[in-house]
Amino acid sequence: MRKVICAVLVIIIIAMGSTCIAQETDLQETYMSYYRAMIREAVRFDYQDFGEGAVGYQYALVYIDEADTIPSLLLAELTSDGIRYVKVFQYDPAIPGLIEPLEPLNEYRNMLYTGEGGKGLLLWYSDGAFDSGIMKVRIVDGKLVQSKLWYGPNGTWPDDIQREEIVWTDVQ
Repeated sequence: MRKVICAVLVIIIIAMGSTCIAQETDLQETYMSYYRAMIREAVRFDYQDFGEGAVGYQYALVYIDEADTIPSLLLAELTSDGIRYVKVFQYDPAIPGLIEPLEPLNEYRNMLYTGEGGKGLLLWYSDGAFDSGIMKVRIVDGKLVQSKLWYGPNGTWPDDIQREEIVWTDVQ
């Protein structure tokens, strides 16, 4: 009798696990379908590039906040100077749909990174003279919000803030 009960419990646990995996896969398919549509339409967005003009488009998936379970889409217009002007899209299953903050990010005197383990979005910036800083970027109430993590001498990065390069993929 115990063996039968144990076997039934194992089957139930396995079935519950596969349900969770199926739900996770469905969620991933859903947000990726939204993101693919944005990538296909990369040329139509206003990146606020000051008229520099695009030579190409790139995208990356990043976890903007450390607590995010769904990555956000960074969609970038690349200029001939190598500057990225970046739009951010975040899928929200509660809507369900995309949050698209109006404010773009750019890499003019700035660089975007993720935090340690690919979690969190960091913006390193230079004031163009002697100092630089690091801002943590988050989405709050549908807007991009930047909060200062560090400010110091230009060309430096503090040891206690870990960063990783964002892996960009060219839009074909």
